[in-house]
Amino acid sequence: MIIANSSSMLRSQIARLQELGKHEEAMSVLQRFLELEREAHANNLAEADDEPKSTIIAFPRLRPVS
Repeated sequence: MIIANSSSMLRSQIARLQELGKHEEAMSVLQRFLELEREAHANNLAEADDEPKSTIIAFPRLRPVS
């Protein structure tokens, strides 16, 4: 079986397999989907570490009490 590499294609492939009752194949595709999501998250964290660190402090707007 060919497994797609984009998350949207994987989601549609999982749904199609579940509709056909091929639950084991759907689980293997779901595992691939989770691996891709994990890799993407790890890459985002690695890129975030490359950026300079700064602290931003935000205060909420205060409304007068009437």
